[in-house]
Amino acid sequence: YDVMYAVGNGIKADGQTTSDVALTFQHALSWINFTVTCGNSGDGAPAITCNSITLNNAYFNGQNTVTANAFNTTSPTVELGTWNTTNASVTETHTVGNTGALVIPKSYTKSNEANAKNLSFTINYTVQQGGKTFTYDYTHVFETVTWDPGKKYTYAVTITLKEITIAPSVGPWVDYDADPSDNDVDNPS
Repeated sequence: YDVMYAVGNGIKADGQTTSDVALTFQHALSWINFTVTCGNSGDGAPAITCNSITLNNAYFNGQNTVTANAFNTTSPTVELGTWNTTNASVTETHTVGNTGALVIPKSYTKSNEANAKNLSFTINYTVQQGGKTFTYDYTHVFETVTWDPGKKYTYAVTITLKEITIAPSVGPWVDYDADPSDNDVDNPS
């Protein structure tokens, strides 16, 4: 679920009618998105299919307190407080084609300790050739990453027989309409 916050203030004197209060909503979470391109190159070439992407050890639950400042003015401000992630990391699976994951904004640093629960994502993919099917998992562990609130992080994954490449990008969280047929949602190919 998306979490948004806003603040506004309306002034009404006795005997006057009320008017709408303009609110500009901000996203409190980080949007993690994946796009996938598979290197299928024609007749006789192996067919590569991405089955799923699993985001491992990210924080999906927490509590945040939003504080309004200068609320008694006509232009109040609002600050997103610090997230309290009271429970342990949770692993969540997203099937290719979904619009991604909403996560608690956080900084992650890889730990080399035994049994460390490092932030990662696992790509499950299949290679078919000559009537045979082979399924593989590739896990990418993040060294250091910071996900900020209100940002969209896209990891463009390309899978070929020789390599898997990942090209990250970050941008503003652009609001989309509810109709995915308008091609405004990043769908993997």
